[in-house]
Amino acid sequence: MTEAYAHRDWPATMAILDNFKTTYPYDPLAPVIAQRVGGFIEAPPSAEWDGVTRFDSK
Repeated sequence: MTEAYAHRDWPATMAILDNFKTTYPYDPLAPVIAQRVGGFIEAPPSAEWDGVTRFDSK
């Protein structure tokens, strides 16, 4: 998944996550990452994005 994520291949990343969630349905981070990737599908990050998500608030 990390390679697809790093290359901004959001559909491939989502497919890998879906497969992962099937195998590990109680993993707490998979839904968080899936939501983030869904956001990237809707509004891709800028060209300068380095793959790190920074949070500005709690």
